[in-house]
Amino acid sequence: MASYLDAPSDLGAATAPERGVLAESMASVRRIGREVAGVAAPLVDRDARFPSEAIAALRRERLLSPSIPNRLGGLGASLADLCEMTAALSQHCASTGMIFSMHQIQVACLVHHAAGTRFFDEFLSACGEQQLLIASATSEVGTGGDIGTSIACVVPDGEHVRLHKKCPVVSYAEHADAVLATARRSNESANADQVFLLLRRPNFQLTRTSTWNPLGMRGTCSPGFELMAYESSDVLLPQPAQLAIAQTVLPWSHVLWASVWLGIAVAAVERVRITYRRAAGTLLDGSLPFSAPRVVDAFGQLDQLRGLVRDALNRIEDSAASPARRGPTFTMAMNNLKLSGSRLVTSICMDSLAACGMAGYSNDSPTSIAQLLRDACSANLMISNERLAHTNATLALLARVEGLS
Repeated sequence: MASYLDAPSDLGAATAPERGVLAESMASVRRIGREVAGVAAPLVDRDARFPSEAIAALRRERLLSPSIPNRLGGLGASLADLCEMTAALSQHCASTGMIFSMHQIQVACLVHHAAGTRFFDEFLSACGEQQLLIASATSEVGTGGDIGTSIACVVPDGEHVRLHKKCPVVSYAEHADAVLATARRSNESANADQVFLLLRRPNFQLTRTSTWNPLGMRGTCSPGFELMAYESSDVLLPQPAQLAIAQTVLPWSHVLWASVWLGIAVAAVERVRITYRRAAGTLLDGSLPFSAPRVVDAFGQLDQLRGLVRDALNRIEDSAASPARRGPTFTMAMNNLKLSGSRLVTSICMDSLAACGMAGYSNDSPTSIAQLLRDACSANLMISNERLAHTNATLALLARVEGLS
């Protein structure tokens, strides 16, 4: 079956046996997407409930831990592999794909910025063995959506630490086995002097502070919470949160979220293709429907979105090989992926809706675009496009124009 990125990537190339295992895992992900996530998706959307069937299936196939290193019991999957898996799940249930992608971002943060220490190596091994699900608590009430600043702080308590944080959203928190949270290093620290803490059940408690009845991505179950934790001091990641956010959290978030949108876009365009094939022959003169140009637009934009993801993967790989490339230009490129990708997926869904006509407009139609469009609308809000555009405007003054001699 063709890759969502058009061709298998050699980013983070594995050995032949490892690639064989990853190919089997990819086939399992596609099957779970079709046979489990897609079947449950209407009810997940209708009831705004966690896609428990799909996550349980991923657990059974040991597919929550593909990116954990081989030495710790994982498959050593590359970011490109994770993008493929995310898109495959999202084609059938965007909420499942988003949960999968968010979890992989947290795993990557631990692998890149904490692996090698005994505590975190043991936790990552447990993640693979027990297929633990990790949520993220980086946003905070009062910071204006800036995940690079915190109000809550780590409070030492002997050999333990305490944390009290008010979060406007924490996706799938009530279903997670652990939460990776940010906080100020101490009560005396500046707002940007943050650390990551790995909070494990039953060492944290969640109190809902809002309800969850959104337009789309309803299965991610992302209400607000008051987070209280009492943990061992071992749970503090050794590297500064600022480094982990810049090198892993933000670039991985943008490219994996874009892979969710790619899956949505693929599903929308496929429904257009089905609609047109069914309509073939109904027009006696052999002419195309008036909406035919919208089909061309949808296919063209889908290719653009694929290209954006491929380019981002290459940039992330290049930056890993040469840290000097992680400057303003790199950050702008990652932000632009999010800005452009979020607009493209919505546009693709709208063009697909126009191309399908009533078959796409009806909620009861097998080629309905309704849920896909509603899920796509969340893309603009996941780290506000307005915030990213403002950030890029500032970075543009610092970045060197590529290609300038």
